Amino acid sequence: MRKHDANYGKLVQQLKVLQKKWHFTIIDLWQDPVVKAENRAQPLAMVDDAHPTRLGYRNIWTPIFRQQLTDVLRQSEP
Repeated sequence: MRKHDANYGKLVQQLKVLQKKWHFTIIDLWQDPVVKAENRAQPLAMVDDAHPTRLGYRNIWTPIFRQQLTDVLRQSEP
């Protein structure tokens, strides 16, 4: 188990400040309720609280990346 990083919340807050300035998309898997539920349902999907296994990438993370990136690209179409 990884040691909890107390500064992670500060990092996320700074990222949101940058997002407002530069208008980029954040794909936030850390706070995603679907990801949390899937991780509980598939305990072998994660090595620890932050790092997926191949199973986690295949079944949980990659489908979310694919969908959110598709949505972003569709929004940017003229």
